[in-house]
Order: sequence, then structure tokens, then C-alpha cells
Amino acid sequence: ARGYGDSQGRFEDFTVDDQVEDLLAARQELERRSGVRCQGLSGLRLGATVAAAAAARAGLDVALLLWEPVVRGERYLDDLLRGVMAKEMANTGRAPRTRDELRACLAAGGEVQVEGHALRQAALQAIARLDLTALPAPPRGPALVVQLSARQEPAVRRDLAALAAALGGAPVERVRAPPPWQQNDAWAPAP
Repeated sequence: ARGYGDSQGRFEDFTVDDQVEDLLAARQELERRSGVRCQGLSGLRLGATVAAAAAARAGLDVALLLWEPVVRGERYLDDLLRGVMAKEMANTGRAPRTRDELRACLAAGGEVQVEGHALRQAALQAIARLDLTALPAPPRGPALVVQLSARQEPAVRRDLAALAAALGGAPVERVRAPPPWQQNDAWAPAP
């Protein structure tokens, strides 16, 4: 995808819509080079959302394996901004900017650092518009949704249940494993 790794462009210049286009182009190129039809798409968190949105947009009949997909972008965006606030507090030792202040910074043309990536208003607006339960046409192939949790959850989360229903009754598998994005890096001062 543009803006990642050694690809062209800067991460902050691209949106989720660009990632969907890139995924569809990569799938098409893979099929062209291999001569084999793509049988499925998989992703974790926002990558799972991109996979589902790409399959829906292109009307693909492929299997989907969606690990903890971002079902509703506005909630995910709030989580991202909350994480920015927590890191600011940990790094500065004082009260961080509020979500409203972070949003105002973006609206004024600024950027916010999220997990080492600079995000701008266009990218965050595209994330906020995401809603996998309201796709114009759901993907046509079979899907499996995976819910990760550090402890055994008593039930499937409501957002994933709504997504499963929107995907035609896709099963949701609950897996007891700590979600990697919720783990803190081990840190100790140098001796």
C-alpha cells in the first residue's frame, strides 16, 4: 500500500479509501502474475476492515478472515485519540490535550502522531466514515470474524455480532489471546 514500508508516498497523505484501492490493485496484479484466482482476503483490525470494504466494493466472491475488524470508524477514531492522550500524559507528565483539542488541531491542518504515524484530517475523516454494518452490498463469499480477548468473554461483542449479521450470519470465533495492540512494550532504564 502507498505510504507503507518501501512503497511510494508518505503515510500521512493516504486514506482508507486509498488502501482499499491498493488492496484491489495488488490482488489483481497477483492474479495476473500467478494465473490463479484469489480465494480470500484476511486482515487484522483496520486491515480486516480494508479487506471487507475491498471485497464489498469490488463485489468479490472470496472468503474473508477478519481478525478484530474495526466495525465502526468513529469508535475506533475515539480509541486512537484516547491513546494519543495517554501517551502525551506519559511522556510529558501533565494533562494531555483533549479529544476536542486534537480534533481542532486536525481541522486546522495539523497532524496527530498515532503509533508513530502522522495522521491528518482527511485520513481521520475517512476512518470516521467507516461502518462495516452499512456497506452498500456485503461481500459475497463466506466470512469468519475473530474476536480476541485477554480473558474469556461471556458473549460476542455487540459490534462484532452486528457485523456478523451484516455478513449474512457469519460465525464469530472468540479466541482467548491478548490483543497485540493492547500490550505495552517492556521498558527498563539502561543500567
